[in-house]
Amino acid sequence: LKGHRTLAGRRIVLAGAHPLLLIAAAQLVRAGADVAEVAFAQGLPHPAELTRALAALPGNRAKVTEGLAALRTLRQAGVPIRTHTLLLRADGEEHVTAAVLARVDRDWRPVPGTERTVACDTVGTGYGFVPSTELARQAGCAATWNGPAGGWVLVHDHAMRTTLPHIWAAGELTGIAGAEHAVAAGKRAALDICRSLGILDAAAHDQELPAVERELAATTRMARLLEHTCAPDRAALHALADDDTLLCRCEEVTYGQIRCTLRENPGLGTADAVKLLTRAGMGPCQGRMCGPALVELLHQETHIPRETLGPFTARPPIKPLPVSALAEAHDAGTHTPTPPVDTP
Repeated sequence: LKGHRTLAGRRIVLAGAHPLLLIAAAQLVRAGADVAEVAFAQGLPHPAELTRALAALPGNRAKVTEGLAALRTLRQAGVPIRTHTLLLRADGEEHVTAAVLARVDRDWRPVPGTERTVACDTVGTGYGFVPSTELARQAGCAATWNGPAGGWVLVHDHAMRTTLPHIWAAGELTGIAGAEHAVAAGKRAALDICRSLGILDAAAHDQELPAVERELAATTRMARLLEHTCAPDRAALHALADDDTLLCRCEEVTYGQIRCTLRENPGLGTADAVKLLTRAGMGPCQGRMCGPALVELLHQETHIPRETLGPFTARPPIKPLPVSALAEAHDAGTHTPTPPVDTP
């Protein structure tokens, strides 16, 4: 919708746990789609959560305004927005024909007898984002598992310095927190970089720092609120998958194949080891889609902590590109210009 100005379908069900579902649904409605339903797995906020939300509002007016505008659009279009509702599966053969949803309790466990089918031709799910840490990890920056922040994120200090002395990080690879937070973190990193390079003296640095830290603190409050209220229950989502469920769509590896591999090789203890034996994560997306699901599957089956299982090793190229681009880059790097020939 955003990249190509086209609709993936005409009657669409959106389900998940992230407020971006509301923004996406409103954009779909404005583009002419029939949004059949927006379903959130979590319930409405409790009084304590509302108090926490109010505390996060200062400095985040634009984000709140965007959400309210999306709600107004959906209400005017008559789009039902339901809570405590989880997408169990999508039905269809050549294409999606229906979404099967059910009411769930506070632990995201389906309530028996509440399954219902919604006719649609497209299903979209949103349980948050996955940070792209591949370049930084290739450089040697340490990463740690932070499920609410998206999975594997870079280790950094208050000035956005990573574990390598010459690399700072800002934005999604330090944890999914939104564009405003990325800008604020970028400013904080820039101040420290400029001081370390001597571009800013201590007095100039200290003069700029309070305003930047206030901006960073405000966006951090909103990010922590979203992490608290919208973090996916990975164990509950894992419980929905049976042996025929595709885990790695690129390589068409199922949950059953992974479980069989684990039974035959009980010593496997990392995501990379499973990748080598099953090809899960070896496709064009390089594990961006299946990586978190594989970590959860391994954790549930082996009881090894998620932090110990590790991410897939980051391999070049970071993003898919045609072989011709590699060939052209190689030729450009090895071509020696022919010296001009003197003529009489």
